[in-house]
Amino acid sequence: MRNSSHTAHSTLPRLPVPTLQQTLDKYLKSIRPLVSADEYRNTERLVQQFRSDVGIGPKLQRLLEEKADESENWLADWWLHNTYLASRSPVVVHSNPGLVMPGQTFRSTDDRLRCASRMILGALDYKRLVDDGRLPQETIGKLPVDMAQHGKIFGTCRIPVADVDQLVFASNTSSGLSPRHIVVAHRNNFFKVNVYGGDGNILGEDVLLSLLNRIVELGERGPPVGILTAQNRDVWAKVYREMRQSVRNERTLSEIQKSLFLVCLDGPNETSGLNYQTTAALQMVHGGGADVNSGNRWFDKTVQFVIGENGEVGLCYEHSPSEGPPIASISDHVADFISGKRTTETSSAIAVADRVPELLKFDVSESIRSAIEDAKQNVAALVGDLDMACSTFEPFGKNFIKSQKLSPDSFIQVAMQLAFFRLAFRSFCLVVNGMIAFGLRD
Repeated sequence: MRNSSHTAHSTLPRLPVPTLQQTLDKYLKSIRPLVSADEYRNTERLVQQFRSDVGIGPKLQRLLEEKADESENWLADWWLHNTYLASRSPVVVHSNPGLVMPGQTFRSTDDRLRCASRMILGALDYKRLVDDGRLPQETIGKLPVDMAQHGKIFGTCRIPVADVDQLVFASNTSSGLSPRHIVVAHRNNFFKVNVYGGDGNILGEDVLLSLLNRIVELGERGPPVGILTAQNRDVWAKVYREMRQSVRNERTLSEIQKSLFLVCLDGPNETSGLNYQTTAALQMVHGGGADVNSGNRWFDKTVQFVIGENGEVGLCYEHSPSEGPPIASISDHVADFISGKRTTETSSAIAVADRVPELLKFDVSESIRSAIEDAKQNVAALVGDLDMACSTFEPFGKNFIKSQKLSPDSFIQVAMQLAFFRLAFRSFCLVVNGMIAFGLRD
């Protein structure tokens, strides 16, 4: 990136290390409302021992300061490791957010695929802005936001590994070249689609529409291999190792992982009497189960755009490479392309090979088939255990909250805590808040 936002990255200060006194004072302040008087007095005693000259606190503080001297952000790798990659829970429901864009009206398959074509155009245009360094510098108040995460959402995938997962960034390969393809999921099948012409520009809307039509014409439903990505991470890691023993599977996995992003053309959705907002939200979060659309996903992929048959449009994203703001930004950009508010320069030189989607096939052994059945049951349990009811809150929105000099994010977090406190007999729940690095390097 070569724009002012990239320049701002190099000029941002590093994340400061709070003093030991500041850390412990904040710790005591944060737990005060949550413990009894006796528990608090005991905690104060332990804190005093920790911070004393004979305690371990000063030594740990020195080690932390040494780490900060050797890295741009002393917290980033710990945050990534402990919050995301070391978690063994399924990414579905537990950490992958869903985002719903404005609903659409599809009168035909062609309408739906044209919407998907515009989604692809919007996402690729956003990538071009990132690559060319033309994204406007974001700020929170007057403080610049580190824009590095915008470059981590394309061509990125989480890889299941026993104990601690890994992230693969395809744009950081030895060749230095960015991938030129996306993967389209339809009826549990995965298709590699080259999205650039011979002149290096993005394929046009009509060409993309033609490619998507070819995919939809291949109507045979495939085995729901993608549902394996919704498993417990250690379970999925074991199956993943077995799958890679097949040359065909190794290539298919690689093509999915290296793709810029996924586009999921979903089948019918289960409504079960829920309103449209709730149905769309659940579709983005988990896909509704193996018999609905959960097999038409690759939940390890950073960005998956989802297009339902009834106008549901949105995305699901794997959280570890990026916090919310870059995803919200690309979503707004894509929504403008869907509505026709934006367009972009497209290719006038298209090779014949670019017009042929490639079905990425899997070798599915009996043991893998058994693993898929287990995953289907576990996803069904996840789907059944998640209650959701979406509605529109009319009295006020973020602008009013900001006018009161409050953070909308913090306001919602406190509201969630208060609601749980009132409903759960005056106890608190654990709410994990996304980390936004502003005024600091990521």
